Amino acid sequence: LSLYGRYYHFKDNAPILLQMHGYRSSAERDMCGGNKIAFEKGYNCLIIDHRAHGKSQRSTITLGIKERFDVVSWCNYLTKRFGESLPIAISGVSMGGATVLMASDLNLPKNVIGIWADCPFSSPKDIIKKVVSDMHLPANLFWPFIWLGAFTFGRVNITATSAKKALEKVKIPTFIIHGES
Repeated sequence: LSLYGRYYHFKDNAPILLQMHGYRSSAERDMCGGNKIAFEKGYNCLIIDHRAHGKSQRSTITLGIKERFDVVSWCNYLTKRFGESLPIAISGVSMGGATVLMASDLNLPKNVIGIWADCPFSSPKDIIKKVVSDMHLPANLFWPFIWLGAFTFGRVNITATSAKKALEKVKIPTFIIHGES
């Protein structure tokens, strides 16, 4: 699997902000505001195209279930490239926010110092059921078929984890931005 990212250099030896975009969006679109803030704070940035988005490979979006392992791979890549002493923060918006939260209970490198999630969903199941309900369809009736389709065609168990489950085990500072109004 080839994944694509863009690195924006602000200054040498500056901390790095790894940024993940939202569902069916792009890193450049969703992360332009994050890059501006990061540069103002003196961070370098790496923005990522999720699998099945932009220039990254695959055709199936797994709503963060498989993408969370990509976050770990990107963090390991940054650590190997820039060294174990360089701080890394991971952030995401919407699906990217849920993805970085779901990655929080995995084996992230020790130099990952924090997580910032903007409007993440609590779980793939919850967001799918909400979208189905918003379409005025019976979510509980459709859910087993959606789960089976994801498992059969996407080779993913979309109930394997959730942001909520991962946060029960998180050990690094985590900032979540979300609201109803």
